[in-house]
Amino acid sequence: MFDSNPNLVQDPMPGTAASRATPLVLFHDGGGTVFSYYLLEDLGRPVYGIANPRFYSGEPWEGGLPEMARHYIGYIREAVPPGPVLVGGWSLGGLLALEVAGQLERDRDYAVAGILMVDSICPLKWQHIDVPIVSRKLEWSPSTKEETRVAVTRCFEQAGRMALAYRPPAFREAPPPAILLRALEPVPVPASEDGGGGGGLGMLRVDVHRTDPRLGWDEYRKDLFYRIDDIRGHHFSIFTFENLGDVHEKMVDACRTLEELSDL
Repeated sequence: MFDSNPNLVQDPMPGTAASRATPLVLFHDGGGTVFSYYLLEDLGRPVYGIANPRFYSGEPWEGGLPEMARHYIGYIREAVPPGPVLVGGWSLGGLLALEVAGQLERDRDYAVAGILMVDSICPLKWQHIDVPIVSRKLEWSPSTKEETRVAVTRCFEQAGRMALAYRPPAFREAPPPAILLRALEPVPVPASEDGGGGGGLGMLRVDVHRTDPRLGWDEYRKDLFYRIDDIRGHHFSIFTFENLGDVHEKMVDACRTLEELSDL
């Protein structure tokens, strides 16, 4: 997964309508993997997944998300046919998709036809939150290797720092159309971890804009989203078995809509 970027997550049968549809490139979440995207049923188009190539080495991205995006554009050039492309991702993956779209704005070979954000929260006001922020406690299956636990934990820590420092791109023209899929529920926080007050006032950073349908993105651009669709679950349960069908359905529809909106 980490040595073969980009991963061909879905490869439609040659000659079918799906094989001719605009390809979708999905970027990893804060944990660095693209495992969740493999759980999705047919999205009706070629789907590529880009994982963090420094997952095991832990080498930091000194240039933050812009450096990461530049590196990932290189992967796109290696595997995705030139032309229009959809970009997207869950959580941090949505920020990466936005940054990639900005860097490809006037590219000669690739044109971003649309951006699909899966519960990606705008980080611009994260430093100015008044409620206690609770750290997420990762849960592991008994079969998870220790090196994987260490790598995922490190990736989340690095992702958090990069997101806090990130400033979204300044497009010279209007950005590509974007659709946001927003999880309806906040992540449950045990009373013992609510910031010490015992009143359930603390929250995870991914929920600081949960009551805002636009997840804080008006701080960046009020015209960013063509549409916002609600999806079941909380930020970390979107790709669980009980919610997988809903997010799949919404992703299929969003990709079709973005493709139809594009004049590329």
